[in-house]
Amino acid sequence: MKKLLVIATVVAGAYGASAQGIVNFNTSTAAAEKISVNSTPGGAATAVTTGAGNFYYELFYSTTATTATGAGTIPPATAVSSLTSLFVPGSTGWLDTTFTAESSASAGKVSGPTAASISALSGGESANFVVIGWSANIGTSISALEAFLANPQSTINNTPTYVGESSVVDNLGTGNGGTLATPTILAPSTIPGFILGEVAVPEPSTIALGVMGAASLLALRRKKA
Repeated sequence: MKKLLVIATVVAGAYGASAQGIVNFNTSTAAAEKISVNSTPGGAATAVTTGAGNFYYELFYSTTATTATGAGTIPPATAVSSLTSLFVPGSTGWLDTTFTAESSASAGKVSGPTAASISALSGGESANFVVIGWSANIGTSISALEAFLANPQSTINNTPTYVGESSVVDNLGTGNGGTLATPTILAPSTIPGFILGEVAVPEPSTIALGVMGAASLLALRRKKA
């Protein structure tokens, strides 16, 4: 009888460890976890994201990459040239979990699945994770964000556009919904709050002035020569 119990326990443990990896893609209202807009993470109430569904977030993972393509958190008033180095889905080994979270009615909070299963990872298997965020006026999917990055706009429907990239949490072990605890992706000990920077695109008039200035300098050099 004891042998049967031992065997059953071993089998159950092996089954639990081999189950799909599970992570929590949700946040609490803790200040250190809040997502901000053009301010320090967890900053003043006027600087955190607000409104349910006003912002979207996508979770990516990798068993090889330890840094995202971009430079981490996108700073306030990001120049459009900097957006070209933002994390690109599918690059450097990063894979999309297809889990999309939304901003919550609670300021700065992300509302997503608390038990998101990652079929490619087993329970207890470690991976690196990164979160990409953007304003809803860009679209509701990562493909919409990719299209936007190819042709960025400072405003859409007279509303500012925002894009942000979290820090990367390395070597995070996944849970299995049973014997292994489910880790929370967005938390002070894993990925703390980060900034969604407002996209700044040069106005056509500004670009024109720049071109005229460059042409004038070129003409002046030729005259001196």
